[in-house]
Formats: sequence, C-alpha cells, structure tokens
Amino acid sequence: MAPGAWAEADPQAEVALASARYVQQDLLPGEVTQASVIGMLPTENELVRIELTGEQLLEVLEARRPLVAGLAETPDGYRLADGQPLDLQAIYRVLLPETLYLGGNYYDVARFDPSPTPTGIDWRDPTLALLRSLGTSRKNPLETALGQSAPSP
Repeated sequence: MAPGAWAEADPQAEVALASARYVQQDLLPGEVTQASVIGMLPTENELVRIELTGEQLLEVLEARRPLVAGLAETPDGYRLADGQPLDLQAIYRVLLPETLYLGGNYYDVARFDPSPTPTGIDWRDPTLALLRSLGTSRKNPLETALGQSAPSP
C-alpha cells in the first residue's frame, strides 16, 4: 500500500501492514497505470481492521517484518506518523489484508483479535486512488508527482 493511501481508505486505522511476499514485481520509474499496480499486486484481498495493543503490534513487527504504513522504526524505537512513540499499552487500529489475518505467510494475528472488521476495500484500491489523485502520466511520472528524482540507470 502506498504510504498515506491507507489512511484515506479507512481513517479509523492508525497503522497498516502488508507482506512483501504478495508484491509480485517492482514498480519501475515512469508512468504508473492501473495495470502496473495490478501486476505488482495481482491478488484480490479485502482489508480488515483489527485492534492490537502496542505490545502485540510490536510482536507482529518483530516476528514477520511486514511492510508498514503509519509507523516508522527509528533509532529510539517505533513512532507513529504523528511522531508519537508506540505505546505498548495503547490499543491501535490496524489494517491488513484478510489473507494475512487468516494466517497467510505465517501471520498469527487472529489470536489477538478474533473479530476483525471487514472494510469492503480491496488492498489495491488505496494505492490506485492515490495514483489517480496525483495525476501520474508519461509527462508526470510518479517520482515527479511525489517530488523525487528518478534513479539513475
């Protein structure tokens, strides 16, 4: 999921997790289309929202090393997007693909929250919505739209 795109998809969520295992190819510099995203993320997968304590979230992060949005690892520990440190006692709303919730790629999060909330959102939709909002094209490739320079060949 593109950073920040998950927040627009489900504003109640504070963190989003995904597995690099389900990313099938690199996203190359230049024009990004819906076909690019579907090629990169070829499987349909509904996002579910679960609640985890900071301690449970940390356990998942350390055990599975997922792709993460809304939380960053810093030299002094994990920090949320707003800069606040991860509180081990706090409850966080976390989005993740249903496949991972159900144990795909050896994730074991269902034991923490046996009642996930279905969102009705395909995990690719937030990324596609972000790309549409950026107006990417051949003349405005993703790295330009994000204010980055393209990597040298």
